[in-house]
Amino acid sequence: LSFRIVHSKCRLANVIYISFLGEIPCFWYYKKPHLWTVALEGGPRRVNHAAVAIGDRIFSFGGYCSGETVDPDQSIDIHMLDTSEFLSYLFERLPYQRYGHTVCAYRGRAYLWGGRNDDYGASSILHEFDPVLLRWRIVPVEGRVPPSRDGHSAVVVGDRMYLFGGFEEDLQRFSQETYVFDFLTNRWSELNTSGQPPLWRDFHTAVAIDSKMYIFGGRSDHTGQFHSTRDMYDERLKALDLRTGEWSDPICSGIGPTGRRSHSAWTYGGKMYIFGGYLGTQNMHYDDLFSFDPSTNHWEKIKTSGQMPSARRRQCTVVVDSRVFLFGGTMWVDVLLQLLFSPFVSLTSFCKNIFVAIWFVPRKIGFMWWQSLKSC
Repeated sequence: LSFRIVHSKCRLANVIYISFLGEIPCFWYYKKPHLWTVALEGGPRRVNHAAVAIGDRIFSFGGYCSGETVDPDQSIDIHMLDTSEFLSYLFERLPYQRYGHTVCAYRGRAYLWGGRNDDYGASSILHEFDPVLLRWRIVPVEGRVPPSRDGHSAVVVGDRMYLFGGFEEDLQRFSQETYVFDFLTNRWSELNTSGQPPLWRDFHTAVAIDSKMYIFGGRSDHTGQFHSTRDMYDERLKALDLRTGEWSDPICSGIGPTGRRSHSAWTYGGKMYIFGGYLGTQNMHYDDLFSFDPSTNHWEKIKTSGQMPSARRRQCTVVVDSRVFLFGGTMWVDVLLQLLFSPFVSLTSFCKNIFVAIWFVPRKIGFMWWQSLKSC
């Protein structure tokens, strides 16, 4: 077992100072409600990773950073952030390194499925991680296992994990099928659905609220299930009733997000939230925040203040109690800034390693506050 501990020092009441082994300037965290409260530099510099909260700890699995050399034989890395103490750890490895996978929590354990490695391709093996024993195991499964893929989505409702979409490696196609894994029987099956399913897509988001799974965004193709580089971005919200297997198109009001991929989605207080993402047809990264209320089918663009996260894609967001932690992702370097240094420098992307958190506290005026921490 190897690990790296991030030290924290408390100097003033209601202020916590964070210092990362002398590598990063320290930052402070004001313990006030109603505000975006944390921006913590020094986390894993990753994109297309997957993360999940188990208790008050966040576990981040895999991903990569543009421009960095990755050994395809290297096992997947795990970083953990203890949100109560702001301590960071790096754990032992087992599954091979990958990106575009999903991780879901079930009964105190994390379940990793799918994702790809540029040398070994995509995976269809289900891995279980025990955060108490710090051990991996391959879950023995039966039934109709989904074809290996990346860029899919997964949610857990009750004792089942629902998997949708993604890009299948063997057939080189986008998927629009829904698969179910039963944790009680360790059995995979394809869900028989009715109604019009979402378009074939990858790098969309899925959330579960009550007995419905909501699919938003992702990259599709004008030609259908096969990739022709004619990307299409659907801004329609789709809902799957997990009791009946019926797809529907909620008739929505309000201002909703435009089509995008590699954004983040989470649920809090019975609502779905969408942040960031990328529209490839216009080469545009987003930093906007929206909420969707399924009880009224109403979209709302959330008003925020403070220093909000930069526009980005491929980031992770994880809910812990009444906070949402956002970290990772990529943003494009401003081309004009590059030209100041060299007219021959091509447009590149930078991986982000700053944790940002919001404290969700109901307020009548509906504002949410971002607050970035300054260096000491």
